Amino acid sequence: NITSFIFVSCIAGQMTKKRRNRLLLYELKAAIILSLLLGTAGLSRSLLSSQTSYRETAVITLALVVIVLVSVVLGASLPFIFHYFKLDPAHSSTTIQVFMDIAGVLLLCSVASAFLL
Repeated sequence: NITSFIFVSCIAGQMTKKRRNRLLLYELKAAIILSLLLGTAGLSRSLLSSQTSYRETAVITLALVVIVLVSVVLGASLPFIFHYFKLDPAHSSTTIQVFMDIAGVLLLCSVASAFLL
């Protein structure tokens, strides 16, 4: 778990600015790859359904890509944000779960309203 690695590195004082930036860039690349893979899977699944229109397929795919991208980037950044504000970085893993549950619904509704209304 990347959060555990960040937590231990922050506590041990081993997380330099250069190392943090390199880690965040790595996580951004992973987020892009993961969101594209899951977006492709969602697109494929949606296209196989004869009851889903192309606009609905676009909403499902785009929402999936955005939610995955935001959650991975925020999940990697949150321990650093907590550490910066002198909060326990270990709490970031539960915080991201709750936040993304709420944000995922909001992102889906936003994408759906932009495409379908």
